[in-house]
Amino acid sequence: MRALFYRLLRSSERFFGTDMVYAGTGGLWLTGGQFATTLLAFVLAVALANFLEPEKYGNYKYILSLADVIGVFTLTGLTTAVTRAAARGCDGSLGTAFKRSLTWSISMLVIAGALGAYYLTQGNALLGIGLLVIGATMPLIVAASLYRPFLMGRGEFKWGALGGILQNGVPLLAVLITVFFTDSVLALIAAYFVSNLLVVTLLYRLAMRMARNREQDPAMVGLGNHLSVMGIISTIASQFDSILVFQSLGGAALAAFSLATAIPDVIRGTFKNVDALAMPKFAGKSKEEMKRAVWSKFPVLLFMTLAIGTAYALAAPYLFSLFFPAYMSAVPLSQVYALILPLSFMLASAYFDSQAAVKERYILNIFNSTTRIGFTLIGIYFFGLWGAIAGRLVSRFFNVLLSAYLIARH
Repeated sequence: MRALFYRLLRSSERFFGTDMVYAGTGGLWLTGGQFATTLLAFVLAVALANFLEPEKYGNYKYILSLADVIGVFTLTGLTTAVTRAAARGCDGSLGTAFKRSLTWSISMLVIAGALGAYYLTQGNALLGIGLLVIGATMPLIVAASLYRPFLMGRGEFKWGALGGILQNGVPLLAVLITVFFTDSVLALIAAYFVSNLLVVTLLYRLAMRMARNREQDPAMVGLGNHLSVMGIISTIASQFDSILVFQSLGGAALAAFSLATAIPDVIRGTFKNVDALAMPKFAGKSKEEMKRAVWSKFPVLLFMTLAIGTAYALAAPYLFSLFFPAYMSAVPLSQVYALILPLSFMLASAYFDSQAAVKERYILNIFNSTTRIGFTLIGIYFFGLWGAIAGRLVSRFFNVLLSAYLIARH
């Protein structure tokens, strides 16, 4: 059976133009891990959408959005920097990155604590306590989560996938169990972050035991700093529409918006496996070789994403009627949002990160973030939820064009 699988992969290399044995074996673990995590996330979304009132579900999503925004006040760019360092055989970079991330996370603790105290004085216990939980757990969660990019950089896709399943699956299961006993948003938030903290700490300790040397990548800190600066505005932009929808349209509207974008975003998230697989390969190639790889694979990936997006748009009414019957009004929004799939320009991140192309990454991140914020502001002001969907799609379209231009001239 393994021999047959090997021959099939080798015979398909002419069509895909890549090492399909590497992609198939590594991709099998990544796809399997992504599928398991996606399945759990979908089950959780169904449970929350059916067990919680729309307003409470919106409050839950809003607090998670705040956690992502507060998370920018740490060195988020170390994720990519650690992957690159591990791909170059510098295993000692994991411990260095962990300590550096934890040190910089003090600002996140202070900001979350200050905001939490403010909301408590204003009588908003939900946001106040929720922010305190975020501040107490997120610094260590962010730092310890570097175990996964370390494993991916080393090509340990099996262990990276299993770790991802545990890190994502255990908190989702904790929330799923909690929602069967209570509809308290604070209880759900505590279950999510505390279980995440316990699991990721264990996974980090296991990854440290797998390090083969103490070598350091001299470019890691500098690259991590640059990417972290870029990540501030991009992370704020990624959560800006959710926060603005909540503030201007309310929790119920955010619940509908979250479900409309949920499945396409989950599908889109699986495309990150392509970048994860490409990064270790790209790290050892020349600029010209990488350009050829990007341009040769783009038509195939575009065709695949168009087909997947179309299939989802056709299936959306049936999926919502079965799993989210209270949110049928979000179906047209979700069908249009499926256009985000062919607008996902894969391999651009792997190309720029492997080359440590800091200038191009700055240009791309700043342009994408500012256009997304701008189009979202205009869209929601004039068109409500439809404007929020349009803001994401339009900004992503221009991001694709700019990515292609920057790769061509690099």
